[in-house]
Amino acid sequence: EVSTQSTGEMINSVFRLCTRRFGRPCNWRNFSNKAQKSLDCKLYPWGAALKSFENALDRRPVIMNAFIGGFFMCAGDLLQQIYFNDFVKWREVVTFTTIGVLCGPLAMVWYRNLDRWLPGTRNGTILKKLILDEIVWGPFFAATVFYLLPLVETRNHQVALAELKQKFFPAWLGSAGFWFVFQSINFKFLPTQYRVVYLMAVSFVFDTVIAIYRYQY
Repeated sequence: EVSTQSTGEMINSVFRLCTRRFGRPCNWRNFSNKAQKSLDCKLYPWGAALKSFENALDRRPVIMNAFIGGFFMCAGDLLQQIYFNDFVKWREVVTFTTIGVLCGPLAMVWYRNLDRWLPGTRNGTILKKLILDEIVWGPFFAATVFYLLPLVETRNHQVALAELKQKFFPAWLGSAGFWFVFQSINFKFLPTQYRVVYLMAVSFVFDTVIAIYRYQY
């Protein structure tokens, strides 16, 4: 049987070892934190970059969400152009990127308010969020894409309005099933500050489909 005194001596020995190792007195929490940091540096080389990204997202949410939105919209349009065309239409790329830059911060504001209006992750709450998202953000995003793109290309309001009327409802209704699945994951598991990052990452696939629908059909 180990006596109380010997147990205390063992604990003191460990503390002295920690002190010699790290150069100052420490407790178990400090030891654990330092061990975890050391493990992160050795096993996860992308940990520092991810931490920097998270810090930037917290400090400058508008700029970061604008960048993220522009990047994925740009990448989605470039992908479909490289696949279907022999050359790149840079005005189209710039227009898609501009839409992403504008919609990124707007999406951030929308989802923050949505989480404030409907807090929690209960199934009923998530269903309400999904319905609101589909009847507010979904139509707004589809209308922005199918009006601004032809407006920039033709500089004609009537042409842009005609395309909006032609392609808005098929694109919006077709996207409902796609976003219902992915937004369920978004609302159930992700913190508010990461919603736009997740949304734009999934939008890379969706934006590519939108670009194909916009220019190939």
